Amino acid sequence: MVASCPNCGTELVYNHEATTWECVKCGNTFERSQVEDTLPDGKHRRRDKDDYPTPAPLAKWAVDRAWELKTPMLSRPHNLFVLEPGCGDRAPFARAAALRGEDPAAVGSNVTSIDIRARGELPSDAEPVEDYAREHGINNLAVHRGVDFLDVKRVVDLVGEAVYIRGFDVIATNPPYNLAEDFIRHALAMLHPTGVAVFLLRLSFMSTQGRIPLFRDRPPAEVHVLHKRPSFVNGKTDNSEYGFFLWTGETLDAVRRSEGRQHARLFWIDNREW
Repeated sequence: MVASCPNCGTELVYNHEATTWECVKCGNTFERSQVEDTLPDGKHRRRDKDDYPTPAPLAKWAVDRAWELKTPMLSRPHNLFVLEPGCGDRAPFARAAALRGEDPAAVGSNVTSIDIRARGELPSDAEPVEDYAREHGINNLAVHRGVDFLDVKRVVDLVGEAVYIRGFDVIATNPPYNLAEDFIRHALAMLHPTGVAVFLLRLSFMSTQGRIPLFRDRPPAEVHVLHKRPSFVNGKTDNSEYGFFLWTGETLDAVRRSEGRQHARLFWIDNREW
């Protein structure tokens, strides 16, 4: 394959021994994950820990939609507990929620983000959200690295038993592809009865036979199909179609069923300009 230097646009040379890309013009060396998703032999490779950062406009849309569904259920204004598991370096959903919670005119938020990689394990081109928060004076965002979201005991110890039992008001993430159902089930177990969980998933997630029990027991409330495939890395898209799957807590589920809405509602998102 052909890869170009992100800095000067010159065609890169692949160093098979070092497994890096090198620019003969500006002298920079790049890790494979920085410039491509396909190896020189044509085989597709997944980025480390399935790290495909969600574009900020998509994350903001997801958080805004969760807020729309959640806030009418509030008997009085209070800070929402928000969680982004598998947040990566940028934690786009947590960042969107924290910024929304900083707005004096909006419902506030206490935001927690979790990622399995420790700070020292992030790639060299990482943009840690904690640095952004510190630089911009954002005080309602806590970042915990080196924590496996699927390790229930560790998560309980981290967020506190009281918060875990109460449940989070909003949980939003783009989960690792191979662990998506595990993430969803754990998130639903720690979702507040009037909470909303939002996941960015491939649309093919709906068609796997092995997930029939999940959709039978806890069908999503809404599915929002993206008109345009999102770009996760270097302005490129893959060959999959995506959408946001929204689950609601048990109380909201009961309200939906009482209104005769037994199945997921289907929507489309015009994200062509995002």
